[in-house]
Amino acid sequence: GQSPCKNSIDWERLLSERETTAAALSAALQRLNSLEREAEELRLERLSAEGQGQGELGKIREALRRKLFGARAKPAGAPAGAQGSSDFLLRQRTKDLQRAVQDLRLRGKRRP
Repeated sequence: GQSPCKNSIDWERLLSERETTAAALSAALQRLNSLEREAEELRLERLSAEGQGQGELGKIREALRRKLFGARAKPAGAPAGAQGSSDFLLRQRTKDLQRAVQDLRLRGKRRP
Protein backbone atom coordinates (compact mmCIF):
# COMPACT_ATOMS: atom_id res chain seq x y z
CA GLY A 1 0.00 0.00 0.00
CA GLN A 2 0.83 3.66 0.13
CA SER A 3 2.50 5.31 3.05
CA PRO A 4 0.49 7.82 5.14
CA CYS A 5 2.99 10.56 4.27
CA LYS A 6 2.41 10.16 0.50
CA ASN A 7 -1.36 10.30 1.05
CA SER A 8 -1.17 13.57 3.06
CA ILE A 9 0.99 15.26 0.39
CA ASP A 10 -1.63 14.48 -2.25
CA TRP A 11 -4.35 15.99 -0.05
CA GLU A 12 -2.28 19.14 0.50
CA ARG A 13 -1.69 19.48 -3.24
CA LEU A 14 -5.36 18.87 -3.93
CA LEU A 15 -6.42 21.50 -1.37
CA SER A 16 -3.90 23.96 -2.79
CA GLU A 17 -5.19 23.41 -6.34
CA ARG A 18 -8.75 23.78 -5.08
CA GLU A 19 -7.91 27.14 -3.49
CA THR A 20 -6.11 28.30 -6.64
CA THR A 21 -9.06 27.24 -8.80
CA ALA A 22 -11.54 28.94 -6.47
CA ALA A 23 -9.50 32.17 -6.56
CA ALA A 24 -9.32 32.05 -10.37
CA LEU A 25 -13.06 31.41 -10.59
CA SER A 26 -13.77 34.29 -8.23
CA ALA A 27 -11.58 36.64 -10.30
CA ALA A 28 -13.28 35.49 -13.52
CA LEU A 29 -16.74 36.04 -12.02
CA GLN A 30 -15.75 39.52 -10.85
CA ARG A 31 -14.41 40.31 -14.33
CA LEU A 32 -17.62 38.99 -15.90
CA ASN A 33 -19.71 41.13 -13.56
CA SER A 34 -17.60 44.18 -14.40
CA LEU A 35 -17.91 43.53 -18.15
CA GLU A 36 -21.68 43.06 -17.87
CA ARG A 37 -22.01 46.41 -16.04
CA GLU A 38 -19.85 48.09 -18.68
CA ALA A 39 -21.90 46.53 -21.50
CA GLU A 40 -25.12 47.79 -19.89
CA GLU A 41 -23.66 51.30 -19.50
CA LEU A 42 -22.60 51.30 -23.16
CA ARG A 43 -26.03 50.04 -24.23
CA LEU A 44 -27.71 52.86 -22.32
CA GLU A 45 -25.32 55.43 -23.80
CA ARG A 46 -26.03 54.11 -27.30
CA LEU A 47 -29.79 54.25 -26.73
CA SER A 48 -29.47 57.77 -25.41
CA ALA A 49 -27.37 58.85 -28.39
CA GLU A 50 -29.79 57.21 -30.82
CA GLY A 51 -32.70 58.91 -29.08
CA GLN A 52 -31.02 62.29 -29.35
CA GLY A 53 -30.25 61.66 -33.00
CA GLN A 54 -33.84 60.64 -33.67
CA GLY A 55 -35.04 63.73 -31.84
CA GLU A 56 -32.83 65.99 -33.92
CA LEU A 57 -33.83 64.21 -37.11
CA GLY A 58 -37.49 64.52 -36.14
CA LYS A 59 -37.07 68.26 -35.58
CA ILE A 60 -35.45 68.68 -38.98
CA ARG A 61 -38.20 66.68 -40.67
CA GLU A 62 -40.90 68.69 -38.90
CA ALA A 63 -39.29 71.98 -39.94
CA LEU A 64 -39.08 70.73 -43.53
CA ARG A 65 -42.75 69.69 -43.45
CA ARG A 66 -43.77 73.10 -42.13
CA LYS A 67 -41.80 74.80 -44.88
CA LEU A 68 -43.20 72.55 -47.60
CA PHE A 69 -46.81 72.75 -46.44
CA GLY A 70 -46.49 76.48 -45.81
CA ALA A 71 -45.13 76.95 -49.33
CA ARG A 72 -47.98 74.93 -50.83
CA ALA A 73 -50.58 76.93 -48.93
CA LYS A 74 -49.42 80.22 -50.52
CA PRO A 75 -51.01 81.28 -53.78
CA ALA A 76 -48.84 81.09 -56.90
CA GLY A 77 -48.72 84.89 -57.26
CA ALA A 78 -47.61 85.58 -53.70
CA PRO A 79 -45.14 88.44 -53.32
CA ALA A 80 -41.54 87.32 -53.50
CA GLY A 81 -39.95 88.79 -50.40
CA ALA A 82 -37.10 87.33 -48.38
CA GLN A 83 -39.40 84.58 -47.06
CA GLY A 84 -40.72 83.89 -50.55
CA SER A 85 -37.24 83.47 -52.00
CA SER A 86 -36.13 81.17 -49.18
CA ASP A 87 -39.29 79.09 -49.71
CA PHE A 88 -38.51 78.94 -53.43
CA LEU A 89 -34.94 77.80 -52.71
CA LEU A 90 -36.22 75.19 -50.27
CA ARG A 91 -38.70 73.85 -52.84
CA GLN A 92 -35.97 73.73 -55.49
CA ARG A 93 -33.58 71.93 -53.16
CA THR A 94 -36.33 69.46 -52.23
CA LYS A 95 -37.01 68.75 -55.91
CA ASP A 96 -33.28 68.30 -56.54
CA LEU A 97 -33.02 65.85 -53.66
CA GLN A 98 -36.08 63.93 -54.85
CA ARG A 99 -34.54 63.64 -58.32
CA ALA A 100 -31.25 62.46 -56.83
CA VAL A 101 -33.05 59.79 -54.79
CA GLN A 102 -34.96 58.66 -57.86
CA ASP A 103 -31.73 58.48 -59.90
CA LEU A 104 -30.04 56.43 -57.18
CA ARG A 105 -32.98 54.03 -57.05
CA LEU A 106 -32.85 53.58 -60.82
CA ARG A 107 -29.10 52.94 -60.70
CA GLY A 108 -29.62 50.39 -57.93
CA LYS A 109 -32.19 48.51 -60.01
CA ARG A 110 -29.84 48.35 -63.00
CA ARG A 111 -27.07 46.64 -61.04
CA PRO A 112 -27.00 42.82 -61.27
